[in-house]
Amino acid sequence: MVRIFLRLLFLVLIPLDWSCGADAPTAEGNLAGAKQSFDDARVELLKALHLLEERAQKNGDLDAVQAIRDETAAFVMDGTLPASATGKPPLRLLKKWLKRVEDSYLQSIQELTKAGDVEGAVALQLELDGFRRGEWTPLPQELGAARVFAGAWKVEQDEIIQLDDNSKWGFLTFRHLPWRDYDITCEVHTPPLKDSSVQVLFNVANPYHFRELRIRSDGVELHCNSGPARSAVPVLKKELEIPAKWHQVRISVRGSKCENIELDGVRVFDRHDDARYLQGCGVGIGATKGASARLRKVQIANAAGQRLAAGGITGLQPKPNAQMLAAERASAHFQAGTKWSGTRTSRPGVPGSSYYVHVHSRTDNRFMGKRFSNGENRNPVLIEGVIVGADIKWRETLPGRLTAEVSGRLSNDGRVMQLKYSTTWQGGRKDEGIGEIRLSE
Repeated sequence: MVRIFLRLLFLVLIPLDWSCGADAPTAEGNLAGAKQSFDDARVELLKALHLLEERAQKNGDLDAVQAIRDETAAFVMDGTLPASATGKPPLRLLKKWLKRVEDSYLQSIQELTKAGDVEGAVALQLELDGFRRGEWTPLPQELGAARVFAGAWKVEQDEIIQLDDNSKWGFLTFRHLPWRDYDITCEVHTPPLKDSSVQVLFNVANPYHFRELRIRSDGVELHCNSGPARSAVPVLKKELEIPAKWHQVRISVRGSKCENIELDGVRVFDRHDDARYLQGCGVGIGATKGASARLRKVQIANAAGQRLAAGGITGLQPKPNAQMLAAERASAHFQAGTKWSGTRTSRPGVPGSSYYVHVHSRTDNRFMGKRFSNGENRNPVLIEGVIVGADIKWRETLPGRLTAEVSGRLSNDGRVMQLKYSTTWQGGRKDEGIGEIRLSE
């Protein structure tokens, strides 16, 4: 009997000894491993979303491209799972590790509580609450291929170099990143000539709406651009002697505020605020003729110092043709903060009434704002639409009606828009009208 008891005790103690061994997995180790696997799954899902966007772009499906971009931004910013990836392996894998991370958190909280570390358990519970809200560790993304708008450029490893093609100026941008609070750090090589400058672009909403730091041999300037004409007068200026060599640049952006600009670790500009630039979060580089701009070591981090994007410059997108550039130049006037006014008819045979459009934000080719009718600031309706070249379309949701679809065509100078107005009533009846609005100076 004693022998049987000792055998049973031996069988019980052996696994207990293993469970307490140095190589045994701990709750903390399980949580760290689950987090890493979860982040790996997020990377794969982002790659899948980029492939879906490329496929939609090649098929010419603008609505799908915009929908995927919106889903990607929501996924990166607040953890909203993308509907376009439903049923696809990357999303299934992400959901699997999402549950495992939560289970690992709960296990760790339970073990800390049992061990008497209540403060540690509370801290981990708060961390779990944030995780459930989508407050995940930022994933560094590649800057991708730069979009060239002017000049000739080449990419060598992690450096972008402007070639001498006798153009008036050079200009390119990277992808629009879905962040409002971020720090840009990079290195730029400045030109030796006083009448030449290299520009670091930030708050880029589209090719004609951005802020820029211009670096010359005799000083630095901060410019705000909104419209087809480049800014000629700086909002901030500082005279400095800047030799022709590599310089480190740091720009801190917090929403619409540019809170700090440093050159080689020395602050050159303090806070500058302009609400028009709240939505713009792309970055880029520009240069005047003969500047031979060079840019390298681009990094973007959030306010906590966590890296959001770095390097990964994969090449150059082809320069838009003349027709595309002309259309984009026309839509350059349709920017955040602009107001448009005129008249429109709601159906044939009815006199026209006053019609106003206020643009509140524009990012790339998406915009939001309000429209008013029968008097400025009367009958406000929220609008959201897209810009495709010189064509602008938006939808209105009206009381007592289903929708009103509006399509506009900008004139060559971008200051006049011809409207076609289509209203769908409850019951299916449709009315169509026309109109014209002009940019208010």
